[in-house]
Amino acid sequence: MISKQSNGARLVSNIKSAIGANLLPGLCLQLFALTIGLSYFYWPASQQTFQFFADLKAEYGAMYAVISTSIFGGLLPFLYLFLSGKIRFSPFIQLLFYISVWAALGGIINGFYGFQIPLFNLVLCFFVLILAILNVDER
Repeated sequence: MISKQSNGARLVSNIKSAIGANLLPGLCLQLFALTIGLSYFYWPASQQTFQFFADLKAEYGAMYAVISTSIFGGLLPFLYLFLSGKIRFSPFIQLLFYISVWAALGGIINGFYGFQIPLFNLVLCFFVLILAILNVDER
């Protein structure tokens, strides 16, 4: 029988292992996101790039979401794992799995966002209308 103390020690060991494995990739992703965010606000030359991707999304809609999510959620993490030697068997099958799962998730997320647009706009418009009728902001 395994004691609770050994379960706790195993849990702490697993947490330390997960932190060690994900710390560098996580910090790189956070730095990348910070760079993108700061460039949007403080580097005017980047506006053309952001507009290009916004136009792509507007033109291709859900297909853009599926492809971009499969690349950034599936292909790039797979490449990192493959090049760091963490994928040891059936790399092509795993690549297909990563890309397929993340492509499906991109479609689901895009659909969910599309579902939220009319839902929250309706609620927001109704809420603003009620506040306007009641003149809540004028006392």
